Amino acid sequence: MSPFLTSHVQRWLTGIIAGPLLLLLIIKGPILFFGCFIVLVVFWASLEYEKMVAPAWMTHRRWEFIFLAPVIPCFVYFRDLNHVFLSLPLFIMILILCDLLRQASHQRDPEMGSIAKIVLGLIYIPVFMSYFILLRALDHGSYWIIFIVVLAFSGDVAAFYTGKLLGKNKLLPAISPHKTSEGFIGLIAGSMIGCGLYGYFFLPHVSMVHIFCMAFLGSIIGQLGDLFESAIKREASRKYSGGLLPGHGGILDRIDCLLFIAPFIYYYYQFLGMIF
Repeated sequence: MSPFLTSHVQRWLTGIIAGPLLLLLIIKGPILFFGCFIVLVVFWASLEYEKMVAPAWMTHRRWEFIFLAPVIPCFVYFRDLNHVFLSLPLFIMILILCDLLRQASHQRDPEMGSIAKIVLGLIYIPVFMSYFILLRALDHGSYWIIFIVVLAFSGDVAAFYTGKLLGKNKLLPAISPHKTSEGFIGLIAGSMIGCGLYGYFFLPHVSMVHIFCMAFLGSIIGQLGDLFESAIKREASRKYSGGLLPGHGGILDRIDCLLFIAPFIYYYYQFLGMIF
C-alpha cells in the first residue's frame, strides 16, 4: 500500500473511531466532562506548540507555559471571566521572566521573537479554545458546537478531494505548498452544503440566511486558522504538530481551524442571535 493510501486509510479510521465518541461527549456528556476534555486538549496542544516554537538551543521544556495554559479554560468553565482578565497579564509576565532568565543562564543574547511566540501561544490556544466552553453554556449549545465541527469537517473533506482532483493553482505556496485555490473554493462549498443540511434538520429555528452566512464566513476564518498553523510548522520545519492521531498528525493539526471558528460563531450568536 502506498504511503498516501496508508495515510488516507488511517485518516478515515481515526475519524470513524473518534467522531462518534466526540459527538457522544458533546451531546450527552455532562458539562463537567466536556470542560475537562477542553482542558486536556489545551494541555496537549500546548505541549505540541511549545515544542514547535522552542529555539534549537533550549534543552528543557517550558513547563511554566504548558501548565499555565490549561488554567485559563478552568477559569472560563467556572464563568469567572474576571480571573481570566486578571490572570493573563500575570501569566504573561511569568512567561517573559522565565524566558529572560533561561536565556541569561545559557548566556544567550535576548531573543524577543522567542518570547513573543510563547506569549502569543497563551492567547492562541487556551483563550481561543475556551470559547467552546462558552458555546456549550448557550441555549442549544451542543448543537452549535456540532455546527462548528460540521463546518470544519465538511469543508476539510471537500477541500481535500477538490484539491486532489482539480487543484492546479497554489493558494499560498510559501506557507502551505499543498493547498490550492481550487481546494479553497471546494472548502467553502463543502462547508456551506454541510452546514445547510445540518441547519435544516437540527437548527430549524435559525434562518438559512444566517446558516449560510456563518458557513461562508466561518470557512474562510477557519482556513485562516489552518494557514496560521501551517506557518508555524513551516518555520519549525515540521509536517505535523505531533503524532497522536494517525493520519491526522497532532491535536493542534486537528483544532487549528476550530480555534478560529469558535470565537466567530460565539460572537455571531451573541450579536445576531436575537434576529435568528
